[in-house]
Amino acid sequence: MKTTLTSLFLCIAALVFGQNIIMVDNNPSAAADYSNLQDAINASEPGDFIYVIPSGTSYGSVSVSSEVNLRGMGHLPIGSNGVPSELSTLTFNNGCGNSTVSGFRIINNISGFTNTAGFNDNVVISNCIMTYMTVGGNNWTIEGNVINCSQPNVYGIGSNGWSNTTIHHNIIRYISDLSSFAALHDFDNTTLEFNNIYILDTGRLTSQAQSLQFTNSVILTLTEADGLVNFSSSSLSFQNCLTYNYNGFSIAGLPGENNLFDSDPEFTNLQGGSPLFSYSNNYFPADGSPLLDAATDGDNIGVYNDTYNFDQRGHAADLPYLTNMTVLTPGVTQGGNLEVEFSAFGN
Repeated sequence: MKTTLTSLFLCIAALVFGQNIIMVDNNPSAAADYSNLQDAINASEPGDFIYVIPSGTSYGSVSVSSEVNLRGMGHLPIGSNGVPSELSTLTFNNGCGNSTVSGFRIINNISGFTNTAGFNDNVVISNCIMTYMTVGGNNWTIEGNVINCSQPNVYGIGSNGWSNTTIHHNIIRYISDLSSFAALHDFDNTTLEFNNIYILDTGRLTSQAQSLQFTNSVILTLTEADGLVNFSSSSLSFQNCLTYNYNGFSIAGLPGENNLFDSDPEFTNLQGGSPLFSYSNNYFPADGSPLLDAATDGDNIGVYNDTYNFDQRGHAADLPYLTNMTVLTPGVTQGGNLEVEFSAFGN
């Protein structure tokens, strides 16, 4: 299995990218360029692609201080029987501008603790699962992720005043009941927010947000809805959004146009009727769902529409991935040939 995944990565790399390709694999007896991901990052040239093979052992905490493209196979990839490319934390430092990250399970958080404008801009984070994250520059894009935040003293996504952040097609679960924390913190009218699903336990949607517009998004709450929308925020607006409370409370009318209040989104499947993130849940609108064709562009509200290929398992956005592998010769004599048939999906 490991050899097949490595070969698939290399074939794709040779066909698609002109930059240097670095393979990282910490599985026993692996024959990759590196077994330690931080060593690979430190040795990379600006613009290099680093492919990280799924492993039962985490690649630990890593930091990025130059332009690099990190690719994992997904946070629950089909081709490795759910074994992910896993990090503990990922930190962006000064010099990380134009980096991209896709296809990882990040146990804790992505941090953008930077303070030099111009050196840390244009970072793209896609198709990862994490607990929370902090934006560390201007023009960052956060797309196709699952942010499953259950810590009481952090923001789901914090900005610290950076501009032109794009947040779209993410599932963001937020639980904190501390009044000054929220799913989104310190975003303004330069932020492009659209087609997200927010799942609020006792936490708020925003804190210190100014003139932020929510578009084509789903806002779900699990407790009494009063006071869960914002903290120290002003001039929020909502367009073609849907709100719903799973315990029968009403979410007060939010300012904006063409919104659907107190409307069950009617997802295809929710295990136990709960919207809390689960790989068993299917957040695609079922037949008759009010999400269907109700967005500003005539497509669907939420993460599933034609503007982005949302992948709940986190397969990297620009790589094909294995969908099936069958061993055709389960019994092989010494010196015989092992025949394997596999299929892949191309993003």
